[in-house]
Amino acid sequence: MPGWNTVSAQTIADTLVMNNENVLVGEIKEMTHGVLQMKTKYSDSDLKLKWDHIKQIHTQRFFIIYLEKGIHYYGTLNTKKNQPGKIYLFDFQKGEALVPQGKIIYLKEADQTFISRLSLDISLGYSLAKANNTSQFITRVNSGYLANVYSVRINYSMNRNFQTVDDTLKTKIRRTEANFAGKYFLKKSWFLTGSANLLSSTEQKLNLRTTTLFGVGNFLINDHVHYLSISGGGVWNIERYSENDQPDKNSLEAFFNIEYVLFNFGDLNINTNLDIYPGITEKGRLRSDFNLNMKYKFIADFFINLGFTYNFDNQPVAGAPKWDYLFETTIGWEL
Repeated sequence: MPGWNTVSAQTIADTLVMNNENVLVGEIKEMTHGVLQMKTKYSDSDLKLKWDHIKQIHTQRFFIIYLEKGIHYYGTLNTKKNQPGKIYLFDFQKGEALVPQGKIIYLKEADQTFISRLSLDISLGYSLAKANNTSQFITRVNSGYLANVYSVRINYSMNRNFQTVDDTLKTKIRRTEANFAGKYFLKKSWFLTGSANLLSSTEQKLNLRTTTLFGVGNFLINDHVHYLSISGGGVWNIERYSENDQPDKNSLEAFFNIEYVLFNFGDLNINTNLDIYPGITEKGRLRSDFNLNMKYKFIADFFINLGFTYNFDNQPVAGAPKWDYLFETTIGWEL
């Protein structure tokens, strides 16, 4: 097998030495969920390599690097023969650090272009029931941007339920939801969080609910297999109803959030998220939102997504139910 000296002359490409002493030269794209993706000249598709099967790594390009405790770096990665299981990280601002390889949970190439830091997935769903002449159309778009010390996500989903009555197509149920959220990463697994959420639902008689929140959170668990985070803070809630005789509402609420993500389960990712909103200015009111998404990547960049959403409000507008739920099945593609 070739030794390390045979590849040390590589000045642009990244180099990996595997546990079996095989040497791979190419371009490291990303390492997430314990799997590293590498683009090479001798393979049409990116190689996928288990992170714990890599013995040495040498780079000269820059990467966004995250450790288990929320510590982040922007720099290069290199190992030395006399330091097995350890990786030198070099950041122009933070300097050099020697960390155990297993503590690195995420890295992504960062050439300062917008596209290199962007993630995007789009999925569509359609169902038709002949018995009552109803059809359902679902659209979901999720995008994210990862910078050195913060992340931003934008999510959009639209659900339309149609029914044909006397050869006339009518909209039976409309539900549209959008979310803009960001996190600013602090030290020791802490982060600041903020988001703006929009919801329009005929079932809940909402023309528009706008929920703006700010808070602080902590990653209780954050490794190659899963992560668990909690957060809390304050919410300003604005509700505009579809019924003309119902007055609009502006209210102050608290919020508590629990999020759990399992992502190293083969090609299946599971994301659960629970938000609880106790009323502050509306005494006795309690709202909650629960989301469960299971995403299975079945070929290349295509996936199947199963989603479940549950909304609860113990003081809904007159004529609206206290709870509403939605099941979704979509097929999509991710960048």
